[in-house]
Amino acid sequence: PIYLNQNYSGLFQLAVGDMDDGMASFLDAFKGVWAKGATVEYDVDSANNKAIVNFVYDKVVKPGRSNGLAILALPHHLKSLKPGTFELKNTTYWCVKGPMLAVVATNWSLEYNLTTKGFGDELPINETMKPVLQ
Repeated sequence: PIYLNQNYSGLFQLAVGDMDDGMASFLDAFKGVWAKGATVEYDVDSANNKAIVNFVYDKVVKPGRSNGLAILALPHHLKSLKPGTFELKNTTYWCVKGPMLAVVATNWSLEYNLTTKGFGDELPINETMKPVLQ
């Protein structure tokens, strides 16, 4: 339990887990590291229809702690993380989308495939779908 009997000013890092949480040592390794701001940079590669968004974090790292930041990623977010820019760790945490993975990196780089279709473009209808649409 946490008890406060006077006003507190500062940062409070909290992780919630089970009493027998196998992830406690992993989470403990990242206490004392937090982001206090970020610069967001992006680039559009129109030749390959890709957009790359980089988050460069201004962070606080207490002495003796890892330099990386850790987040829990939903399974479908992993497709956007640019390969080779992060470390993954299996976790015991789950969400409605499936198992969550811990992503550890000093900066995060996300890569998105862009569409070549515009909002006003007329697209052909698949012939097999026409009876369903009528």
